[in-house]
Amino acid sequence: MSRASETRHIAGHAFAVLIGLWAVVSLGLVDTWVASRHSPEALAALAVGASVHLSVIVGCMGVIQAQLPLWAELHGAKAGATVGRTLRQAIFLLLALLVLASLGLAFPGPILRWTQVPAELEGMVREYLLILILAQPGLLFFRLFATLNFGVSRPKLTSALQVLGLLLKIPLSLVLVSGWGPIPALGLAGCAWATVVVATTQSLVAIVLLRRDPLYRPYRVWDRFEKPNWPILRRMLGLGLPAGFTVLVEVTSFTLMALFIARLGVAATGAHQVVASLASQLFMPALALAIAGSARVSYWLGAQDPRQARAALRAALRLCCVVMCVQALVVGVAREQIAGFFIDYCLLLIDCFFI
Repeated sequence: MSRASETRHIAGHAFAVLIGLWAVVSLGLVDTWVASRHSPEALAALAVGASVHLSVIVGCMGVIQAQLPLWAELHGAKAGATVGRTLRQAIFLLLALLVLASLGLAFPGPILRWTQVPAELEGMVREYLLILILAQPGLLFFRLFATLNFGVSRPKLTSALQVLGLLLKIPLSLVLVSGWGPIPALGLAGCAWATVVVATTQSLVAIVLLRRDPLYRPYRVWDRFEKPNWPILRRMLGLGLPAGFTVLVEVTSFTLMALFIARLGVAATGAHQVVASLASQLFMPALALAIAGSARVSYWLGAQDPRQARAALRAALRLCCVVMCVQALVVGVAREQIAGFFIDYCLLLIDCFFI
């Protein structure tokens, strides 16, 4: 495959992934907009609660996302049945992560006390995190499904489900937070319940697709469920633990900033939540290229073609450098205009939609 063809393939894969990633990040934007309409206190509590949840769930998702090279390599080697076998083993990994995530959300007291989160916010934050425990099975399983699709070069289906999740989240958050007809206003808790519904729905659709879609038939996902295979699980942990820890450290910096800013009051905390949401959107293009590049390099390694793997790696790095340089230039030159557009026009659009 020529250099131009490899670049086009990675760019196309990354674009499909990016649409879904932007939809996922926009779930947080929806909560930010809805909470800001409800009350400044709800927005400030969301900033703290979402930051704690992000640290917990992103670390776990990082462990799962790190399995992408494994499945991409097996896909390149045409080892379909092995893909299904490793996917079933990944369920054991998912269950362990689910326990850790649930414990982290159920007992946030130490970190809230250490960072001196105001007492008037702590109650709302705890309620928000407790409800989100119910969303963890759906969030983690759908991440497993998405990672499988990215690894076998089928990102469009995942992105479509993520966009549909966003479309479901918007009316749910509005109705549950502010109330409508016989449905009472739940405040910030409504954002959490909307996330539970969206995550559960996406995971159930993913299960149906794995069961019925002929695209997954070669992987024999529904063969007999085996006992834990420790060599496979050790390899998964070898991939997942360093990646999960790295992501956890990166995201925790944002979490701690939100918690420390919470000391400054409702206005500062709410402003940080808006800026953090924008920063998340800007991070997604690089992440999409990393996912696409990793999948392509691993595919060629599985196909026993190291020369093509090196070409794919170079193409991904070139694309990432170009995209990040352009993005940094735009943000540096037009930062005030971007902030104004994000705050004024985006919030106006969502208000028009809600009305």
